[in-house]
Amino acid sequence: MKKVVLFLLSLGFIISSCTKEKIVEKPVIKEVVKEVIVEKPVVKEVVIEKPCENKVKEVSLNVEYEPFFRGKIYPSLYYSLAGKESFNNKVFTVTLNSNDDVKVKLEMIENDFTSYKELIIDLKKGDNEVKIDVPWKYSDFRNLTKAGFTYFKFRVLEQETDKFLNAFDLKLEHRSINECVYAIKDLHTNENYSHSYLFTSYVNEDSPVIDKFLSETLKNSQNKYRVDDWSGYQKNAKGVLQEIACVVYELYLRGMKYSNITDTSNSNNGIYSQYIRFIEDSISLTQANCVDGSVLVASILEKIGIDCELIMVPGHMYVRAYLDKKHSDFYLIETTAISTGDKYQIFLTTDQKAGDFEHYNEMLNSQNGYSLIDIKYVRQLGYKPIQ
Repeated sequence: MKKVVLFLLSLGFIISSCTKEKIVEKPVIKEVVKEVIVEKPVVKEVVIEKPCENKVKEVSLNVEYEPFFRGKIYPSLYYSLAGKESFNNKVFTVTLNSNDDVKVKLEMIENDFTSYKELIIDLKKGDNEVKIDVPWKYSDFRNLTKAGFTYFKFRVLEQETDKFLNAFDLKLEHRSINECVYAIKDLHTNENYSHSYLFTSYVNEDSPVIDKFLSETLKNSQNKYRVDDWSGYQKNAKGVLQEIACVVYELYLRGMKYSNITDTSNSNNGIYSQYIRFIEDSISLTQANCVDGSVLVASILEKIGIDCELIMVPGHMYVRAYLDKKHSDFYLIETTAISTGDKYQIFLTTDQKAGDFEHYNEMLNSQNGYSLIDIKYVRQLGYKPIQ
């Protein structure tokens, strides 16, 4: 029995040893994951503006007049310069600001000074500048005998639809056609520049009034210097002087009187001007100041072929008339003395005007109020008389 028990105990131990499994715990490894936060770039949405046919076109409009003329219109100046190719007639600057590219029609409305003008312009978005070559009504300037104000009107339309976009009215002062500009102060240098050549605008050798005057003078038996015809330099110096004396004496017989009324307005704004009568007015009114009389006598003598110059000194003007084509001899004509009928006061020599001719170089260069204005030379330069 004891043996049996020992056997069973021994068998149980073996079985126990064979069936028992050894358990080995593995170390636990904890995985640490580092979290990295990456900011995503902000993508801005780009909006591309597509052209829209229905977009409302907006155009602002502004007009400026050439500052050189100090906001005034001088008809005599524009008339005289009309024949000059170099004259810049673009005195209005138009600025148009558009909110889009657009083709427009810019209109300058007709008034007493200008004809209607139309420009087709391809505007770009933003500021656009246009200078207008002004269509002046030169033929009507002759009737502008009074100073006043006028409006220059501009408007802009869409070319395709004729839709009104904007308008601008510019009010400017205008002077009389009789007002001659003879000097202008430069805006930048403040120096005065002579424009005395513009006095020749009132020397009108082609006026029909002169033809009538010369015809009647030939028939006037009371004229003690009467001539048979007007031949100018076809005669000798004595014959030319006789014609000059005949013209001057005819004015005396008609009662030509000296009038010291002048108008030198606007000098305070840098533009110097003087009122000048037209020659028909001087003849019909039988009144003339030194400038009126000088342009009248010069007009008549130039008509009959006698060369003349206007001599301007500070505060005065008279005429130099040449007795021959070579200009080797001449007389000075003091038109303010015509009413005296005294040839010794009317016809002078350089000796009698010696004080003036001490400034001869200044005359030649139009300086300090002195000018020597050769009428034929000025005509050759393209300056025309007011007719």
